[in-house]
Amino acid sequence: MTGVQTCALPIYNEIVSVCNNNKFLIICLFDKSRDLSTYNYFKYIERNNKNLKVVYDPKVKNLADAYYRANLYGSAINAKWTLSMVGGYRHSPKDLTKFINKFNCNYKCIWGYRTQLSSNSPPIRKFVSFLGNFFSKIILNISIPDLTSGFYAIRSKNLLDRLIKIKSFVSSGHFIDTELKFYFKNLRFSLINISYKTYNKTISFLSILDAIRSLLCLFLIRINFKSFFCRF
Repeated sequence: MTGVQTCALPIYNEIVSVCNNNKFLIICLFDKSRDLSTYNYFKYIERNNKNLKVVYDPKVKNLADAYYRANLYGSAINAKWTLSMVGGYRHSPKDLTKFINKFNCNYKCIWGYRTQLSSNSPPIRKFVSFLGNFFSKIILNISIPDLTSGFYAIRSKNLLDRLIKIKSFVSSGHFIDTELKFYFKNLRFSLINISYKTYNKTISFLSILDAIRSLLCLFLIRINFKSFFCRF
């Protein structure tokens, strides 16, 4: 139960504490590589907690698949907003309040952005993040300052309509959030400054290759922009 006690459960409790004055549902999505102790524990507390939905989906193959299916679950329950955040305390649950305060405004999307990576981020990670954002803005012609942040909220109706039409993400890893922002680039949005921490001191060569591949995928999406968006 170590993983539950040190990470998953504290994050869950903090989210509940922040959102307690609002009507909300937390969706925990587990794929086929699930940690059984964490999964079983959350299934146990789900029994007596109407604000928690635990979903096991063995069809999830990668991070893009997880994002797509989790957002699909979230937007299909007639909620007004679907809010996503990266786990592992990379994002702070305390920042949820900033999003909630914007929910009654006339926005379709609320994007979290980082002014800088955490001070413990190694230079190579900061460099790759900078390049990824720089080239993404050029390729996709988007003015959002942070295209790779995974902390955002979208009105559920808008999210469901788009997800059903795209059927899946082209990106498989680090640029899922960038691709998502591209699909919603024409909707009225607001920006929220968020905190971010990274616990990986290095970045693997495979991660760099995946980032390059994702940029190429984004370039192909941009080329096919008109034919792609005629479906919306």
